[in-house]
Amino acid sequence: MAVGGAVLLVTLPLVETAFRHPLWVVAFAFAAARVLGALGMVAGIWAEKIDQVAAFQNFLIMPLTFLSGVFYSIHSLPPFWQGLSHFIRFST
Repeated sequence: MAVGGAVLLVTLPLVETAFRHPLWVVAFAFAAARVLGALGMVAGIWAEKIDQVAAFQNFLIMPLTFLSGVFYSIHSLPPFWQGLSHFIRFST
């Protein structure tokens, strides 16, 4: 939450933003933090070595981040990947 708040403060002068529902923004930020924290706990419980934690992050968490539609418009994807992106985005 601290990193997200810092990024928001740095980008506010550069980007015009309008938060129509600020409580939803805060709720989703906390929900995302909880999900990522839970995934980190799962990785810590599962891993026996630090390399396994890195593999968990590289092969599970990072692809989920990229498939969530944060970095691109999902309308440019084929129908299967659009459906998967919608599932990932609305299930977290």
